[in-house]
Amino acid sequence: MILKTIIEKILDTAHIEDVVGEFLPLQKRGTIYRALCPFYQEKTLSFTVTPNRSMFYCFG
Repeated sequence: MILKTIIEKILDTAHIEDVVGEFLPLQKRGTIYRALCPFYQEKTLSFTVTPNRSMFYCFG
């Protein structure tokens, strides 16, 4: 089991855009990042990463 302090340290130091950016090429648009969704084939940038909310979402 992972200690709660280790989880908190990771959450405090890891930026979601850096983590996702290791797997997807992100394009910055204002305060969000966009990419092709990794869950299905597409041609539009429907996958978004919102750093200030530490979340991602696919609009596809």
